[in-house]
Amino acid sequence: MTLTLTTSPAARKFAERLMREVPYRDSCSASCTNKGAHEHDAECAGSVNHPCGHDLSKERELFERSLPDKYRACTMFREEAKVAFTSQQYKLAAKFYEKILIQLDYTFADDADWKAKFREMELSTHINLALTKFRLQEFRQSIFHCNRALSLDATNVKALVRRGLCYMSLCSYDEAKKDFLKALEIDTGCATAQAQLALIGKLVSALFVLA
Repeated sequence: MTLTLTTSPAARKFAERLMREVPYRDSCSASCTNKGAHEHDAECAGSVNHPCGHDLSKERELFERSLPDKYRACTMFREEAKVAFTSQQYKLAAKFYEKILIQLDYTFADDADWKAKFREMELSTHINLALTKFRLQEFRQSIFHCNRALSLDATNVKALVRRGLCYMSLCSYDEAKKDFLKALEIDTGCATAQAQLALIGKLVSALFVLA
């Protein structure tokens, strides 16, 4: 994959290398990383590398990478994602954000400072990926990432509002209302939540009139 978004040639070269090195995750390989819990079936071809036929060398290399290198990679992917998103290349932005999550899946920090850094990275990635999926009109996936963000920070207003907007797009007005009300409990000045609650009131009133 050739990247043309970064302004720095050195940064672009580093990002291109990472895109090659970070393993692609499909449904089977994702299951296989779940500590051996994968149920093997006819679709998984056995090999000497792995019971499911996967060469896990990239996963092993990623796991063994130092914490500073992993954090640098996550930061680079985040910057690339921001540029792609700003350029309205939402699918590319989503790919970069997903690469961050793969990095984090292979990251285990004991140091409190590193734990905090990677936790912040995970939270911001889910929040940003939720917005990216929303722009792609992939509302269920956006809700998933909002849920993950809220599991890390239950009072995150951005995650609540973005999940509420997804529910609005899915016409799940009761669920949307709950999220917007919760957002206003945390931030009474949240203009988006206020506007959406007013819109829900109008929509519900219109439905009663039509009925």
